[in-house]
Amino acid sequence: MITSLPLIAPLILAGASFYCFTASSLRPRLAVRIAELTALASIVVAILSGIVLALNGPVTGLAIGYDYFAFSSRLDLVSVLMLLLVSFIGWIVRTHPGKDALLF
Repeated sequence: MITSLPLIAPLILAGASFYCFTASSLRPRLAVRIAELTALASIVVAILSGIVLALNGPVTGLAIGYDYFAFSSRLDLVSVLMLLLVSFIGWIVRTHPGKDALLF
């Protein structure tokens, strides 16, 4: 169960993107705040995944599927570093928009 911890970050971001997509106005303040908080939550999940890796070592989750078409999560150093990198860059992109973007 602990090996599926890194899968929480994309699920959180998918839920926030669904909410922001269905928001009523063009750029609602609550949707902007939710996007910011979920970007930070993905960084927290990445850090927690690193802590789990340091405590338990590299592990592979249970395979879901059949034979060659199975899905499994792996928690090792490369996956944790990629999760940290992608979540941090995502937060930077979300926090510092371009000059043409509308600021709240």
